[in-house]
Amino acid sequence: MLIHNMTVSQKLLWLLYGFIALFLLRFAYSYFDQPSQQHEADVYVDTSGFELKRKNYASKKMVVAQSGAQTVAQSVDQKYEKIGSLTNATQQYDNDEQLLYQLIQQQALMIQLEQRVGLSGHRQLNIALGVVPDKFDAVIEQLKKIGQPKSIQIDKKDKTNEYKTLEAERLSLQKAREALLEIKQGGGDMGDMITVTNRLLDIEKQIQALGVNLGDFDAENEFCTVKFSLKETKT
Repeated sequence: MLIHNMTVSQKLLWLLYGFIALFLLRFAYSYFDQPSQQHEADVYVDTSGFELKRKNYASKKMVVAQSGAQTVAQSVDQKYEKIGSLTNATQQYDNDEQLLYQLIQQQALMIQLEQRVGLSGHRQLNIALGVVPDKFDAVIEQLKKIGQPKSIQIDKKDKTNEYKTLEAERLSLQKAREALLEIKQGGGDMGDMITVTNRLLDIEKQIQALGVNLGDFDAENEFCTVKFSLKETKT
């Protein structure tokens, strides 16, 4: 009955008050709900799957029996890639971070990638380490003692064929270079000499690129990879 007795302007005024009240309620809800939304984002963001562009390779001697008229045991230099991935949680982030760097120093590990994310209370350290093959298992066991292990994965891939392919390609290019050098030394038409020279430059670039790739397999560069993530959790 009261509404029917109102004028049009009064009704519009009440509607305006209603919209203002709804707007204020919505604003208050958004304001008080925002911290919890931010908290959830901090908790559920997962950056443990960080990637390392550099490839580490190692090698070991293998004895392979070759069948034929006589069975002959042949020693083969196997090339492989070995990666250990660990994720640990900790309520004592600063202390465990210090333990991690002490381990790195004691074992003379090579830091190949270091990444820090998150704010206090939700921090995370991602670190990739180059580990000499003989120390790999021991380092994995030591890392398990830092914080609380949550996940671990160890992958090993044979890279022998890849190495042999690169080596064969380099030998082929070296032979092509020698043949072109003989042609160049023999002299000939200026246009042909320019073509030979350009081809030599192209081959040199390819040989250098292969040298870089093959350098990763050199004995002095032999490493296994350990990817370690330390995640801070609430006390």
